[in-house]
Amino acid sequence: MNVSDTRDCAFEAFITNLGKYAEGQLVGETLKFPATTEEVQSLLKNIGVDGVRYEEFFITAFDGDVMGLYDYLTEYENLDELNHLAHLISELDSDEIETLEAALNKGDHTSSVAAIIIAVAFSMAIGVFFGYYPAKKAAKMDPIDALRYE
Repeated sequence: MNVSDTRDCAFEAFITNLGKYAEGQLVGETLKFPATTEEVQSLLKNIGVDGVRYEEFFITAFDGDVMGLYDYLTEYENLDELNHLAHLISELDSDEIETLEAALNKGDHTSSVAAIIIAVAFSMAIGVFFGYYPAKKAAKMDPIDALRYE
């Protein structure tokens, strides 16, 4: 069993060999993100992207649970950026994912994975700040005084 089959994935993409596609063959495989370097290299080898005869690939489909994300991903996305995005998404809790989905569904505000990564990082920073600041303030209070005003 492949390691990627046993862990959670943020999303998956069907990666296709561009050279073989141009020759009339659809040769590709699904890659689950986040992926290890070995998984990416294995997939590229399996679909015949060897860096010599066939050097390019493209993405024919995305699948996952984050609503609206795939409207902003294109067929020529960078696998490293997709992997980074998947790592960020996998660290989000359900409320943060809902916030991300709302931002993605709000409108056409981005056209790149890098912009989505920035949006995810920003929403995580807001969550950390608004969770940490009140907790730090409460930790400095005397418990008796805090309960007196409740």
